[in-house]
Amino acid sequence: MKAFGKILILLLALAVMTGVPGCKKHGKKVPDEPEDETLLGVDADHDGIRDNVMAKMKKDFYMIAPDEMKVLEQNARVFQEILETRPEDRTGILLARGHLDDAFNCGITVYGEELNYDNFSVMLTQLRQWYFDNPKRKAAHQEFLIRSREYMYQPLNLEGNNTCEFELSPETLKLIEIRKEIKKQKEAQKAAEGS
Repeated sequence: MKAFGKILILLLALAVMTGVPGCKKHGKKVPDEPEDETLLGVDADHDGIRDNVMAKMKKDFYMIAPDEMKVLEQNARVFQEILETRPEDRTGILLARGHLDDAFNCGITVYGEELNYDNFSVMLTQLRQWYFDNPKRKAAHQEFLIRSREYMYQPLNLEGNNTCEFELSPETLKLIEIRKEIKKQKEAQKAAEGS
């Protein structure tokens, strides 16, 4: 029985030293599986957002308001749509480009301008880096951008209407009204100073 205990301890020590998947080794978690290098990645819950990206969003963007997170989720779904659209599919490319504009305009609606908009820009840039994170995905993104120009995409929402794919909360709607009022006051003050 003592020999069995020694063998068991030896096997456990060997397993820790060689790095069993999921165990900590030298202070770092060893992943259970290698990072998915396919074009589309893994979306096990079928929410339209790659699972590894959603995990990063929940970890890094946990402090933002619910509507602000929904904006980023809308953008992430469009990034996934970009990866799923074949370059030769003119209609699909133009639809995805329209959805990309809508998602971005939704961000402007929810985040507003100035400092809050800057925060949105930083988070959107981070999200884009997470989404187009391997050579296949970067190439697909570049091809999408080239094709959307080649296919002569024309923006449809020139008036800046709300393009969010979710219902804005009363809190967000109130903030939007406050921002509009402040903007109106600034414009009136500027006009008064100019006369």
